[in-house]
Formats: sequence, structure tokens, C-alpha cells
Amino acid sequence: MFSAIASTLSAAAMTAMAPMLEGEKKFDIIGFLGNTTGYVKNIGHYVMMLAGAILIIVAVIQIVKGLASGGRGQVNWVMSIACLLVGGLLLFGGWNLAASVAAIGADTMTEISDGTYNDAGVQGAKDASGGYKTS
Repeated sequence: MFSAIASTLSAAAMTAMAPMLEGEKKFDIIGFLGNTTGYVKNIGHYVMMLAGAILIIVAVIQIVKGLASGGRGQVNWVMSIACLLVGGLLLFGGWNLAASVAAIGADTMTEISDGTYNDAGVQGAKDASGGYKTS
């Protein structure tokens, strides 16, 4: 995993710096930023995967410690299971999961600001005529 991160960083640096290394071409900030965007996403994906793996390892250690202690040690079971779930989401979902959650949030905020948000029958929400729903 670390070799993949190192090679990605090395490739990102070489690709981003390529316009400056060539003598006949001029430096272009748009090209520089465009080249680095994909590499930053890759690095973010690897960091999320690493954080997920660490959370899973911590959760497994806590669960094994709790089971091995025979009830004598204190283990926060809710936190251990939450670490296991969040770690799995980060490890296997990573950047794509974060991007889809962000897109859902952006769509919801757009719908709220446009007034097209479907409130799904929430008590006290405004109906089409501008009045409040009572049931």
C-alpha cells in the first residue's frame, strides 16, 4: 500500500512539474492544477483506505480483548462495533463513498434552496398552498 502511495506521489510530482522541466513550453497554472487534481483524489482514497484498515484493526483488538478477558475488562462494545463498521465503509467505500454522500447532501441543499424538496409528509412542513400540514 505504501509503495503505491509513494509511486503515486512520485508520478504526481513528475506530471505536475513536466511543463516546467521542458524548456520550450511555458508554465501553465491551469494545466498544473488540472494534472494534480486526479492525483490528490488518489491520495485521498489511499488515506481513507489506510484509516479504515486502522479502525478495523483497533476494533478487532478491542473485541478480542473483551472476549478474552471473560467480562473482567472494560470494553466499550458500541464503540468497537462502530469502529468496525466505519472502518469497513472507509476501507471498501473510500473516496467513492465520500463523494456520493457529498453529492446527496449537495442535491438536498439545492432542493431546499429551490423550494422543490419533497418533505415526505413531515409534521409542520408547508404544503403546496403555503399552509402547514397538520396530519
